[in-house]
Amino acid sequence: MTHPALSPSIQDLLKAVYVQQQAGIAVELDALATALGLTPQKLSRAIEQAAKKGLVTLDEQTVHLTENGQTTAQSLTRHPSEAVENFLKAVYTLQETHERVSTNALKDALSISAPSVTDMAQRLVEAGLVDYRKYYGVRLTALGEQIALNTIRRHRLIELYLVEELGYALHEVHDEAEALEHVVSERFIQAIDLKLGQPRYDPHGDPIPAPDGTIHNRELQPLADLALATPARVSRYAAEAPELLQHIITRGFILDTEVEVRARDPFDGPLTIRIDDEEAVIGHALATVILVEIINDIERG
Repeated sequence: MTHPALSPSIQDLLKAVYVQQQAGIAVELDALATALGLTPQKLSRAIEQAAKKGLVTLDEQTVHLTENGQTTAQSLTRHPSEAVENFLKAVYTLQETHERVSTNALKDALSISAPSVTDMAQRLVEAGLVDYRKYYGVRLTALGEQIALNTIRRHRLIELYLVEELGYALHEVHDEAEALEHVVSERFIQAIDLKLGQPRYDPHGDPIPAPDGTIHNRELQPLADLALATPARVSRYAAEAPELLQHIITRGFILDTEVEVRARDPFDGPLTIRIDDEEAVIGHALATVILVEIINDIERG
């Protein structure tokens, strides 16, 4: 949705401040400039123009919406629907390996038709959430990325809460979190975050975005590629299928467990793995979805 009485820069400013406030983030100038892709000078002009219209106030280095600004931002942004949040989340995930995301990739990821993908992309262009170019695909704008990261944060915190506090098994949490992530309040998510000690990773080992969208990345590699006799720890599962996750856990590949490749058959053959001083033989395909982090000499003491 657009507001013809306001310039695009003011509309983007209001939407960005609103989204960050909804996520419980103090909207500071440096972070806002980065989110909007503006120079400090252009951001200052946009804030000055918005302030003259009674839409924002500036308290030292923090921007606040006025009551009128809040109402305007809500009309511009509205609360993203479940379909919108899922679309943005899918684009973000696929962007990790592709500069622009094809409509075919989104069609497969979301299990919707290609025309539905195109229609959604065009609507989100108008909302300022994606950049869509026919034949070239989709990419998130800064604002779209903020919403995607906030949705991912909710999902992963809920998954961890289900496992650690409610006794869910790992293979049971995805669908439950998928439903809950769209309906819980930010206050509820903040409470979960504090209850769990502000964790960095979910029960799959996926990083949990911080409230400001930053992510703690690690140097991970598939167990299948780990050099022989190199100590490492299980750090992430690159799999979502419940049956596969259950099989990984049953075989003993629990997060933070120490592993080492003792032998590897050629031509993608099975691997002999040391798991906590015991040996197991697993297939190459299974070893590709178990991601590990090498343990350095300092950690080993």
